[in-house]
Amino acid sequence: MSPAPAKARRGLAALAALALVLASAGVGAGVAIAVHNNSAPSTFDTSGGSSNTSPSGNGNTRGGNFGGGNNGGGNSGGGNGTGSLPSGSGTLDTSAIAAKIDPALVNINTTLAQGRAAGTGMLISSTGEILTNNHVIADATSIKVVIGGTGASHTAKVVGYDVTEDVAMLQIADKVSNLPTVTFGDASKVAVGDPVVAIGNALGQGGTPKASQGQVTALGQQVTAGDSAGTQETLEGMIQINAPIQPGDSGGALVDRNAKIIGMNTAAAGGGRFNSQVGSNIGFAIPIDNAVNIVSQIRTGKNTDKVYIGDRALLGVQVAALNGQVAPVRSGALVVGVQTNTGASDAGIVTGDVVVSLSGKPVTDPASLRLALVKFHPGDSVDVGWVDSTGTRHDQNVKLTVGPPL
Repeated sequence: MSPAPAKARRGLAALAALALVLASAGVGAGVAIAVHNNSAPSTFDTSGGSSNTSPSGNGNTRGGNFGGGNNGGGNSGGGNGTGSLPSGSGTLDTSAIAAKIDPALVNINTTLAQGRAAGTGMLISSTGEILTNNHVIADATSIKVVIGGTGASHTAKVVGYDVTEDVAMLQIADKVSNLPTVTFGDASKVAVGDPVVAIGNALGQGGTPKASQGQVTALGQQVTAGDSAGTQETLEGMIQINAPIQPGDSGGALVDRNAKIIGMNTAAAGGGRFNSQVGSNIGFAIPIDNAVNIVSQIRTGKNTDKVYIGDRALLGVQVAALNGQVAPVRSGALVVGVQTNTGASDAGIVTGDVVVSLSGKPVTDPASLRLALVKFHPGDSVDVGWVDSTGTRHDQNVKLTVGPPL
């Protein structure tokens, strides 16, 4: 049974009028994002038509809100750059391109602490290495993949990830060989107006990946992602497209006319409400060169300041921003859920408490808590400070357990 279409895992703390969602699907899937930089304005149409942007790709959107529920909503609005989108150089044979790419894609299905989610991945080695977005496997307690969208389901494990760049590499746990792989193109040669095909596990429905055609509408986009928990990330150098992107397409292939991968589909606009049946005509993909560079670092097996190898340490709490909620303190990470058999539950942390410090450093919001946890590994013990609903401060040494990327 496929996941239910996109109930927001992360809702937008939106600073922009154009509401966008990271295109993973399922119960708990969807981070809203806002696009920005510092050039002149243009207009984005989220109703299903084309979008006008500066050919230089310097887009910008500001203001607005994103609601909860099924990928929420928002108001479409400002941007920057003027001028018409080049007509490109014709259409592509979408079916023929998809037939070449589909065997090397995988549908990804994850089990979360509170639901399920789905996305897409690309096979990058014949022995089962998979490239996908970090947000596709975020908070997953188990990961299953189906090669080509059909056939047997395989368990996959996280090899490494870069949270800030939203890139992760998985490995099929079973012993596999001679698998088909994608062929990388050169993202540096992509131009505004180029025809492209976006392919992925649209709506998390499984089966053979779905393809949609469009054009590159802008380059070099800077995208700021925020969620209801207060976490933000900025993705730079993004490729903007008007090929329809739907929940479940995250981690999928953005393909050129030669059936080569030039990007990894990551996000799409949600004008008003995200139209899960039609898809958004404003999408964003990570240039494949950027993703491959991160994969190369993961393959070394060495942690860096951004790339982390293997399992991530888990405190065992779900947290949210205070945002004016009734709480015993004015800053910190509000606990909205506690997982059983974790360090947090063993320490007596409960819903309604506020985490205010970790390893001697102040925790001012959920983002600072996540960043403080990044350097630790499962089995490490850290000092955690929290304040309960009566205003009483607690400090205790807590043992961290195995957890997925945030």
